[in-house]
Amino acid sequence: MGTSWMGRMLCLSGEAFLVWEPFNHLIPLPGIFPENPLKRHYQRILPEQKPTMRRFIRNRCIMDIIYGAEGSRSLAGRFRKIRNVLRRAILAATGRMIPLLKDPIALMSTEWVAEEYNAAVVLMVRHPAAYVNSVRRLNWRTPVEDFLHQEHLMVDLPSDLQYEIRSRAASRPIPDHYLLEDAALCWKIFHTVVHRYRRDHPEWIVINHENLSRNYLNGFREIYRSLGLSWSNAVAEKIESHCGSCNPVT
Repeated sequence: MGTSWMGRMLCLSGEAFLVWEPFNHLIPLPGIFPENPLKRHYQRILPEQKPTMRRFIRNRCIMDIIYGAEGSRSLAGRFRKIRNVLRRAILAATGRMIPLLKDPIALMSTEWVAEEYNAAVVLMVRHPAAYVNSVRRLNWRTPVEDFLHQEHLMVDLPSDLQYEIRSRAASRPIPDHYLLEDAALCWKIFHTVVHRYRRDHPEWIVINHENLSRNYLNGFREIYRSLGLSWSNAVAEKIESHCGSCNPVT
């Protein structure tokens, strides 16, 4: 069970719709939507960026209401798509369907998201080897420089970690591919921040990915309860179909 399925599993009751990584500036957007105001990964929102980011997230919610509605290319499927878009828009406008922002890249701005939207926060944490293996398999570049260019963020990190970031960034050209040393350093940065969040925000929900994978039905049932979402046999069956051993590994 990959972490990308976490948000989808929490939308199965129909009370939430998924907003996919609004902090990820690399996601291409249709021309009718304004471009992402962020230019780096893992940005901490500055005061002057808040109004622009609020507007952008609102537009991303609209986009994901439209693109997340079921339909097909046939004429009947297109009518079904329009009907589902209208239904989802009405439910969202009346507060009966809430946005669920799935976005690990928003980690450094989680406090702003929680305060701005009075949001319940769920943090999914992974074993360091699992994280590093994921970025290695996908050949993702882990952006150490994106922290270095945020002095307002750097000053909140421990001095020894600041030194590691500066030393690592100075020791090689900016890569365009996976490097083990960068991935390991980024994991340390992420979990330094997560540790502070756990200390400062005991009301936030923290889930261990490996534990949830081993006991997914009870785990998701508890998350649903904590978030006030409706648990049902239909939800449990869908989670089983996605997370159970019958779902082939790809």
